Amino acid sequence: MSKDNSTTYPGIDDSELMLEEENDDNTIAERKINIVNIDEGNDEQQEETTNQLDEINQEIERQQPTTHNNGLERSPLLKLWDLTMAMLPLGILSFGGPLAHISILEEFFVKKRNWISDEQFTELFAMCQSLPGPTSTQMVIAIGTIYFGNQFGGIFSFLLFDLPTAFVMAIAGIFLSDQNVMKGLPSWVNIMLNGFACACVSIVAQAAWMLSSKLAKSKLAKTLLILSASIFLVFPISWVIVVLMIVGGLISIVAGYLEEFIDKRMKRYGIDSMDESTWKGYVMKWISFFKTFTKNSRPPLQEDYNEETSQVEEEEKKKKNERITSTTSTTTLGRWNAILMSPLVGAFLLVIFFALLIGLFITKMFVKWDKLIWFEGFFRMGCLIFGGGHVVLPMILSEFAENEHKFITEDQFMNGLALQSALPGPMFNISAYVGGVMGSVLGAFICWLGLFLPAFLTIYAVLPFWKKYREKKIIQKILFGVNATAIGFVYVAVFMLFKTSVINYNIASTVTVLLTFGLLCVYDWSAPIVIIMGGLIRVALFYALENNK
Repeated sequence: MSKDNSTTYPGIDDSELMLEEENDDNTIAERKINIVNIDEGNDEQQEETTNQLDEINQEIERQQPTTHNNGLERSPLLKLWDLTMAMLPLGILSFGGPLAHISILEEFFVKKRNWISDEQFTELFAMCQSLPGPTSTQMVIAIGTIYFGNQFGGIFSFLLFDLPTAFVMAIAGIFLSDQNVMKGLPSWVNIMLNGFACACVSIVAQAAWMLSSKLAKSKLAKTLLILSASIFLVFPISWVIVVLMIVGGLISIVAGYLEEFIDKRMKRYGIDSMDESTWKGYVMKWISFFKTFTKNSRPPLQEDYNEETSQVEEEEKKKKNERITSTTSTTTLGRWNAILMSPLVGAFLLVIFFALLIGLFITKMFVKWDKLIWFEGFFRMGCLIFGGGHVVLPMILSEFAENEHKFITEDQFMNGLALQSALPGPMFNISAYVGGVMGSVLGAFICWLGLFLPAFLTIYAVLPFWKKYREKKIIQKILFGVNATAIGFVYVAVFMLFKTSVINYNIASTVTVLLTFGLLCVYDWSAPIVIIMGGLIRVALFYALENNK
């Protein structure tokens, strides 16, 4: 039983695993005794004995755990120093958006520092993608937690990764909260800011395209994407987002299980799978499916049942053989870490997550206090965001710029988006900017905390249950529909930002959007450089086209 591919998470009870390992060792010892106790005078048997002993020794070597530099032998202070030296540069240099962040994290912690294995990184990435919140930030939290052994390591890593940009965004929001500041600037500065906003439209459009290309490949996913975008454009209300995501998950469940049932039934009746890339093939598939219910259809073969049974047995055997080793030591600190990362604590955090989500929403209906409205709004967004940080953009616009409150203007929002796109760190840091515009220092902290808090609660709640959680088909089907629906909101954000940046369909602004989009998608320029180029292009077009009118 090999441990090389096992996944290591702190706080998982390893008593059963130790007993199982002891049984394995006894089994190997018995095999050795049986092999040695043979007739020594038989040369053929002795040769066979030697070969079998070599195989057993190789098996023992394969069972030795793969060692990773997971920090178990280091003191907590040294671990904090390691996290500081690893995470602080990421907070300053992590440009390029979520996908670039993931590549940087893999390079830092899998290849260079060897804190976690490739399989651990892949499973953590899959887990964070399936949870609400910013994927790259949750990866930082998870890696810090695993290395340190408890939640404090994740929180410390997050602060090092996020605070540099969050601080800049908060200061910018406080400074730009006074609209008279913008009016007193020279005209060319306002034109350049418009160019920055136009470049942001291109960046969000590229993000929408990349997300849909990766997560919305099937017809069902594309259909959910188009429907969610269309409905939200017609009804740009915050609660519509919740309804659409729930409906998208339910549709995905029904469609997924129905497709599995159709494919199994057609296979059992000897009907080959059909090409569904065209509408004719799709219609023929349904016709063939309904034919299986007619009297002339061939009855299912016994060998088909046997094949399905063997597949089920193989899956059960695979689940039974899966192993999770524990990094928890037998020291007092190790036992304390085990308690903090136990399933009981995870369940408690999940209860807090839903209690806050429901409680804040109900309280806001009766208590009309601006700061409560801000925190509830951003907390609700953090609970609903799947598919990347750009999904939050239309939600913020709908919640705080286009409803009855009007806490922030669209121009103020676009200035903040341009700045965040040019800075490292997660897109969620725009919450600090929006909070700074709405309520100075306290507003920046409230909105920043509200948007990031769900990410902590969900990942710490799910991490102890992940091995079981990731195997549930129904969970994967729900997430499939939710992700596809959420990507539709990113396309809505492109439209909203375009409408805000390209006022009255201004030709110079439109051309700036197209040119910056080309720099991103054709020439693979980085986002900060594209932002700067957007401002320069917009100023040049202004003096070339508009200033001469």
